[in-house]
Amino acid sequence: GSDELIEDGKTGYKEDKDKPEQIAERIVELINNPNIYNQLSLNGFKYSSENFKRSVMRKKISYIYKN
Repeated sequence: GSDELIEDGKTGYKEDKDKPEQIAERIVELINNPNIYNQLSLNGFKYSSENFKRSVMRKKISYIYKN
């Protein structure tokens, strides 16, 4: 799930889905701070590129089946 993909403050923000005010505040923060938005986006892209490319996924799946 998203808990594996999002590192709060580094690759995105984790907010309580039952607190829409907090979600709205984060959205406004990102709109007003494009540098933060860009850094989160870059970090997220880098993380997913390094951890979910085919060769990495093959190794992880192979390990699971062998152990």
